[in-house]
Amino acid sequence: MEPMKHACIIFHIHRDQESTFESFNFVCDWKKMTIETLSGNDIPIFDLLEGSLSYIIDSAYPFEEIFLQELPWCLSCMNYPSNGNSANHIKLISEKIPNFIKCLKDKTLKWIEENSTSDWQYKIASNKRELYSYSSFSAAIQAHIRKFVRKTIAKILCALERLSVIKTFFHIDEQNIFKWKV
Repeated sequence: MEPMKHACIIFHIHRDQESTFESFNFVCDWKKMTIETLSGNDIPIFDLLEGSLSYIIDSAYPFEEIFLQELPWCLSCMNYPSNGNSANHIKLISEKIPNFIKCLKDKTLKWIEENSTSDWQYKIASNKRELYSYSSFSAAIQAHIRKFVRKTIAKILCALERLSVIKTFFHIDEQNIFKWKV
């Protein structure tokens, strides 16, 4: 018995032109499959659809990774004056912030749990503007997660800066106990 042969026909279609794909005639019981993108995803789509937003940030799409991607945007929101002191302050924050990530993560996840909805994936899937902005549903979900985390971190950092207490948090010893500077 000869081995079964397989053939694959790939159509490149635009999301808003479904009629092109529907008009193709699948003869001989060919199976039809829709593939969102031919390139692989860093995070499997199934992991992005499993659970709440805070669960995904705590497991599939790590907070620390999002934080490092979004920190420059968060710092740019603070509108520091253009002088040497501000540049040194931003440099200090950028260098010392890894020691502060755990605290930010806890506060961010708490805020996300309180302010996200259980149908957040559906809201992305049904929002044409968000879907058309990205090459795939997976990319749209990841962008939504980054945006949610980015806004939360920016709010926390801005509040701490407004209160002039951000430097205080950077004086942490090896046991992660805060040392208050007098």
